[in-house]
Amino acid sequence: MKILAIIGGILAGAVSGLIGFVVYPGPLDKPVLGILAATAIVASGAWAMWEWRGIWAWAPYTLAVFATTVALMYAPPADDALAAGESVFSTIWMEISALACLATAGIARRRDRARAANWSWQQPYDGG
Repeated sequence: MKILAIIGGILAGAVSGLIGFVVYPGPLDKPVLGILAATAIVASGAWAMWEWRGIWAWAPYTLAVFATTVALMYAPPADDALAAGESVFSTIWMEISALACLATAGIARRRDRARAANWSWQQPYDGG
């Protein structure tokens, strides 16, 4: 089942990276709002992959998000202008797209450890 997690992570990462790349320039030339929305999309996908299959889905997701972002940033489809109006926001998005995945995994791991510590004292119910 690890292969399913890897394939699912790659597909979800490619879709999330594509949506994030389209959203990040922002509505009505407000790139800060667009970067926040795109970060939320990528981070929620990273969280979902971590909760689904752990590192086996999260790592391919993160690599696919980054690969999709780089591919669309440096080799966009013909006659498309998907980049933000100012190049500084494109640079910020390149960095934040990767950091959103990494930070989400760190938070999720910490939460998993806390959850395991809180439940470790309970014994399974034996019916008696």
